[in-house]
Amino acid sequence: MHMTQVFYLLKPVILTLLETDITNSTKTITSKLPFRVEYGVDIDQYFYPITIHCYLAVFAHVFSTIAVDSLYCILIQHACGMFSIIGHMLEEIGKNNDINFHLKRNKIEDDDYKMALDCLRRHLQAIKFAELIESTYTKIFLISVNLNMIGGSITGIHMVMNLGKGAREIAAPMAIYIAQLVHIFLQFWQAQFLLDYSIIPCESM
Repeated sequence: MHMTQVFYLLKPVILTLLETDITNSTKTITSKLPFRVEYGVDIDQYFYPITIHCYLAVFAHVFSTIAVDSLYCILIQHACGMFSIIGHMLEEIGKNNDINFHLKRNKIEDDDYKMALDCLRRHLQAIKFAELIESTYTKIFLISVNLNMIGGSITGIHMVMNLGKGAREIAAPMAIYIAQLVHIFLQFWQAQFLLDYSIIPCESM
């Protein structure tokens, strides 16, 4: 996300540095902004405040996306860790038994029974935690996937329309399109982690 942000903001910076003579042309001024804006004021007169506001808007969007995705990844990894711990505990049950092991042992004194009961409780907690993650992020991801599909289509159309204008006109849309694909991939990749780790207790048993 940070790399996409840098590439997206690099084009207007380079254009501004290369342009030594600032004319009064609206086309020249607007080409130095990260994206097309309409503030209802003279862009030539308020060019620098508008530029700063555009850059802050891009930074705010990127950082909010990173914050939400980072929290999602942390929660998924924590849930995977919970399932892994349960699986490890299940595999340890019965390893300390000696040759005098018998099935009619007192449950109060049976450490294996206590460990199995603890695994059951932890497994119920892990399932509840995974359900909370699902209920928290289901609607967000529904909106995110739909917006990524719409944005990807618009970006693709923009790239096709500017193919004849050179690489610099399609560099920013290409970076955004790749970032959208990587973003969706990482979201589903983490969800696949949770699915894979959720079957560890069953395999351990």
